[in-house]
Amino acid sequence: MARCCWHSACSAPRWPPVFHAVMQGLEGDTLIALMVTIILTLICHSSVAVILLIASLAATGVMTPVTAMVLVLGANIGGALPPVLNAGSAVARRLPVGNLLVRGAGCGVALVLMPLLSALATRLALTTPQLVVMFHTAFSAVLAVVFIGLTGPLSRALERFFPEEQRPADPGMPMYLDEAGLDIAYIGLSNSVRESLRVTDMLNMMLDSLRALFVAPDLLKAGEIRQADLSLDVLSAAIRAYLADIGQEGLSDSDADRAQEILMFVINIEHAGDILSSSLTQLATRRARRGEQFSEFELHNIGLLHAEILTSLRLAITAFLGEDLAAAHQLVARKEVVRQIEAIASREHFRKLRDDKNAWAESGDIFQRVLRDYRRVHHHIAAVAYPVIDRLSDEEIIGGEESADA
Repeated sequence: MARCCWHSACSAPRWPPVFHAVMQGLEGDTLIALMVTIILTLICHSSVAVILLIASLAATGVMTPVTAMVLVLGANIGGALPPVLNAGSAVARRLPVGNLLVRGAGCGVALVLMPLLSALATRLALTTPQLVVMFHTAFSAVLAVVFIGLTGPLSRALERFFPEEQRPADPGMPMYLDEAGLDIAYIGLSNSVRESLRVTDMLNMMLDSLRALFVAPDLLKAGEIRQADLSLDVLSAAIRAYLADIGQEGLSDSDADRAQEILMFVINIEHAGDILSSSLTQLATRRARRGEQFSEFELHNIGLLHAEILTSLRLAITAFLGEDLAAAHQLVARKEVVRQIEAIASREHFRKLRDDKNAWAESGDIFQRVLRDYRRVHHHIAAVAYPVIDRLSDEEIIGGEESADA
């Protein structure tokens, strides 16, 4: 019997008189009880932890069912506040503000209906801890049912009040590298992928401008290509720095591999852009300074290489985004296609210039360098495939070994 009395005494915490005075002070003062729980939940950054605390306090009998339900409402509001306060942009605030508005509206209705809810709790004969858990669950379920049909109007209202910021004038400024993604690896990696696609858009634009530059040399267009390369370099540096900061406490092996793929993708696209800007753009305008143009033969072969590079760039994006092993192998195989186009064009060009020794000194050398540089651009684009092939091939081998073991 003595053992049972000792166990009972130990299982029920003895709260100090000050605590009882505080809890009694919350009785009958709904606003203060609500604010206290909101602040406590905001400090804890966890509504679940506060709900469990309320349930454990309710088990001691220091609060009435009405106070317990009010505290639960405060925890729901407080749990919705940290995402609002931590959002780094207007667009990022839409979802957390919508969540806060829904919970706030639900709390307002629940406070109005509190006498009916208290009577219902009495009729159900629930203990106060049971009431805390059941009320919290029922509150979330009712909000989901009531507001699921209002998500459309609510989202349009939030888009109106939190419009998307005007895009930066410099395309090299990152748009998706939100600091909130640094703590959650998959969000940070997704943000990096989105910015990486902007890098490929810049390279695509540079390729289109370069093609036009070979046909009709334009110093203004050449300046646009160089400016685009500067923006590409700035954005690439921002992505690399962001990847270095993701998951300071450590990444899983799969996340680390994906981060390495993104890094290599960005670096190779940046190198391709450097060749377009520093070498090919200069070669395209050099003849214009001498009053010459590229011949139809030269433009035809430049066009062939250009088309192959655009096709390979699309394959690189497919392999990178979809982690597509087949696309990655196809991209590597295309290196031979580009090599053959370069070799055939180079041989034909030698034959055409064999009888014109004077022309070779300048014009012939420019075309040969254009062929070489286009192949160098393709080399960097094709290099995107290797990290994808290495990782997915390893996963297939591991999967096959596990199947064999099973």
